[in-house]
Amino acid sequence: MTNPPTTGIPWLDNLLLWATVVIILGGGIAVFRRQIRPLFIKLGDFFDDWNGRAARPGRPREPGVVERLASVEYQVHNNGGESMKDIIDKTSAELTEHLEEFAAIKPLIEAAARPPRPESGE
Repeated sequence: MTNPPTTGIPWLDNLLLWATVVIILGGGIAVFRRQIRPLFIKLGDFFDDWNGRAARPGRPREPGVVERLASVEYQVHNNGGESMKDIIDKTSAELTEHLEEFAAIKPLIEAAARPPRPESGE
């Protein structure tokens, strides 16, 4: 193995060596930063969505995920008529009543819809 070429001036050789190291590391950091920066932006957006955002001029406050889930949970439990579950239960009970009424009158409807039988013996 041969020795690398030198300038013959030790301080200049060290300066060139360290300049090369700094340039290579700087380039590596720049490429790494260019590749990683979008990931950090997406991660920041995730945390903004999770925690919510305060009101800003021209923009209303945005609730966080936990607050939004609490409002959804409020809708899936009976609470005296204000939740979506209460409305669905009421509608289901009304539909059941209508189906029972229809089942009671269905034979009458079917009988009225049948064409009259021709009289035999003509």
